[in-house]
Amino acid sequence: MLTCIIKQAGGLVRVRHNATTPARKTWRGRRAELRRGGVKMLLDSFAGKAALAAAIVLSAVVPAAALQGPTAQPNAAVSPSSAIPAGAVAVVNDEIVTVDAYKAFIRAYIAKTYYHAVAPERLPSIAEEALDLMVTDRLLLQEARRRELTGDPAAAQKRLEAMRERYSKDPAAATTFEKASADIQRELIADTMIEQLTESIRNVGPFPQEAVKKYYDEHHDLFTTPASTDISIILIGVPPHGVADEWREAMETAAAIRTQILAGGSFEALAKEKSSDQSAADGGRIGPVHKGQLPEQVETGLGAVAIGAVSEPFRILEGAAIFKVNARAPARLQPFSAVEERAGALLKRESQDARWKAFVAQLRQSARIRTAASPVDYVRDH
Repeated sequence: MLTCIIKQAGGLVRVRHNATTPARKTWRGRRAELRRGGVKMLLDSFAGKAALAAAIVLSAVVPAAALQGPTAQPNAAVSPSSAIPAGAVAVVNDEIVTVDAYKAFIRAYIAKTYYHAVAPERLPSIAEEALDLMVTDRLLLQEARRRELTGDPAAAQKRLEAMRERYSKDPAAATTFEKASADIQRELIADTMIEQLTESIRNVGPFPQEAVKKYYDEHHDLFTTPASTDISIILIGVPPHGVADEWREAMETAAAIRTQILAGGSFEALAKEKSSDQSAADGGRIGPVHKGQLPEQVETGLGAVAIGAVSEPFRILEGAAIFKVNARAPARLQPFSAVEERAGALLKRESQDARWKAFVAQLRQSARIRTAASPVDYVRDH
């Protein structure tokens, strides 16, 4: 873990983050997350209703023939030129995406992706996004079945029990959950089938050192430590709703402290005594910061401050601040020997992503897909 400074509304805000880049969320992880959100919302909205069993399963599929009326042939596929059956929002090969399942999915999708807040003008594009994800989900499950993947019933059962435990404290929710538990379990098994398919497609490598070195040579920007300025700060804090007199007093105090330092005073000692920044205990030392991490006015101003010198006072979000420039370091390309493992991981991830993207594109290209002209019509009342 490391501490860094980032700019926010002209101020300095410390954040903690891992020194390594987090892995991208996989489709299976996103699918499971959406399911959990969707189940909770549906339990809240449909508790006690018979329609829950169909709506609660976010990836529910039924034969297209089931919604085509008495003249339809069993398992008959809906061609791209056919109308979307009543009660469906899309047809993917010979399976349909029900309106109930779509509504459940998009509610979870909006909650998890946009934190419930969606501007009305964005809803049409979001409705398309959600339906596109559901179509992809259907294609993946169909391909898993074609490959006769069996999934992991034990893992699915474990997930079902965890969900059951979450809803056991609410009697109404628990009762409703049990009504749909068989459907949920079936779809949790489908999840594990898609996980098996995903793992098989994304299984790449290992890569020889020559390939990793070639990737490193072609992506020096990914392995270059940017130029940095090592700084310290003395902050004279001003309350969030400080008035003009408080800001004037803070700026004058900061200027007076700077005068003391220029006269021979110790920046570190004065930081410990006077600064309201959390770095005060360390003599005001913040450490290295990179371009773009400081407010623009501070970054520009410090560019003209010599190493070892102290800046004029700056007005930032938290108050009046003076900075000391401790050192500067130029951008530096890390040697291959130091980043070989990370380069290999990045090469693997990019190769996995490219292979997955090509695989899904091929599935879509060879599939018979028909969707509603305006899926947003089904979610206007969200």
